[in-house]
Amino acid sequence: ALLVVALSGCASLPADSGRGDVAFMVKERGHEVSAVGDAEAAGRLLAELSGKPLTAGDAVRFALVNNPRLMAEYAKLGFAAADVYDAGRLSNPSLSASVLFTGVTGFVNEHSFGLVQSFTSLLLLPARSRFAEGEFERVKQLVGAETLNLAAETETAHHRLVGALQSAAMRETVARAAQASAELAQRFFNAGNISRLELAMEQGAVSQARLDLLQAQADATLARSDLNILMGLPAHEDRWAVENRLPAPAVAEDLLAELLKVADASRLDLAGARKRVSMLADALGVTRRFRYLGEVRVGIGAERDTDGSRHLGPELSLELPIFNQGKGRVA
Repeated sequence: ALLVVALSGCASLPADSGRGDVAFMVKERGHEVSAVGDAEAAGRLLAELSGKPLTAGDAVRFALVNNPRLMAEYAKLGFAAADVYDAGRLSNPSLSASVLFTGVTGFVNEHSFGLVQSFTSLLLLPARSRFAEGEFERVKQLVGAETLNLAAETETAHHRLVGALQSAAMRETVARAAQASAELAQRFFNAGNISRLELAMEQGAVSQARLDLLQAQADATLARSDLNILMGLPAHEDRWAVENRLPAPAVAEDLLAELLKVADASRLDLAGARKRVSMLADALGVTRRFRYLGEVRVGIGAERDTDGSRHLGPELSLELPIFNQGKGRVA
């Protein structure tokens, strides 16, 4: 009984549901994340960013605080932490009672009581806790991977918006130039210096330039909407502006072989996949070891006979592996 109480008391909820560990992993990979889902922090940051051009780094900072998809990912940490707590506790004991009525005058009814505890639950407690803790570590790695993915998507969306705005500005300049050229062509035509076909071609170029401008403006609007959504803002939010130009490209590209090494060592989703493989191997070993072990219950029982005598002794309930020897679990 003391052993059961001691083992049950060892389980506790993980501190901060693993958010600190995720923040550390993400920080090692170049990003700060500390207040996911904090509405007040998001409001302060939005007010700060509204007064200056939005950089890619600022967009990522805000997305890592306010993106609803990331909030849902962080909620998984709480579920996994709760599973760790449950896995470290024994199942509750079962109390049974029965009454056998004699139906004969002068004879006392028989009463029996029993209190049993699952011995299987106690035996598998270390493995169950190990699996839950491994899954918790895997979830932290996957949440970190989603955090980094969101940061990359937000940075890409910011660059796409800046590029779309530059393209729209260029198309506007082209449209103005085409309009000026068409007006000059009209004067040339009125003076008889060009043909009607040449005038029509200039006017067609103006129409095409205007269509290209409208398409570029639509692309910029869509790019702004995509960035707003990644930042957890309404799609039509326009309280902020972006930088006017994209950063210069890198002087030299990294070698593919070096990038592959970094990815293999640093990607958290790969680390999570490797963790799952090791957990499956561990689970297979436990399943093979205990494949013939069914539900085993031990406890104590008490009974009072019709003659008034009382009996007290141990109880054992053992599941016999006759029809199911665990082959399906091993498979």
